[in-house]
Amino acid sequence: MLIADLPKLQRVIGIRFSDPKLLREAVTHKSYAAEFNLKYDNQRLEFLGDAVVQIILTKHLFHRYTNLQEGDLTKIRSALVNQDSLARFARSISLGDYLLLGRGEAESHGNDRDSTLSDAFEALCGAIYLDQGSQRVASFLLEILQENCAEPSELLYSLNPKGALQE
Repeated sequence: MLIADLPKLQRVIGIRFSDPKLLREAVTHKSYAAEFNLKYDNQRLEFLGDAVVQIILTKHLFHRYTNLQEGDLTKIRSALVNQDSLARFARSISLGDYLLLGRGEAESHGNDRDSTLSDAFEALCGAIYLDQGSQRVASFLLEILQENCAEPSELLYSLNPKGALQE
């Protein structure tokens, strides 16, 4: 059975979990859980993390861009929470290096697949939320956002370059 270096992951993200089982669950892919007959995987935490990421980014965009209307705020948020962006956030902390994957998933480089990384990132955010609370997960997420997308409003132009040119 492979063991993820969870102490190292905690150092990388700058968060020491009170309940390390939450972190282990967040990095456990369903293929690994099935292979080792575990009663848990990261899918429930992914469900929670999806909502956590949405609300944190919604609040951040709402306060940061007071001049933008709901439609533009929605477009920016959608671009930030899509699979590509979340996978990029996951790569920025090398999350794929810590994922527990089943043999087949590992052999097919599942730890670098966008869908796997984005799901794991949401699961990690869910685990941080449960373990540390909303303020800590918000600072974690917004720090990663700043490092990877310092000016989220620029996403409006990359989403619709033709429309931006016409305007």
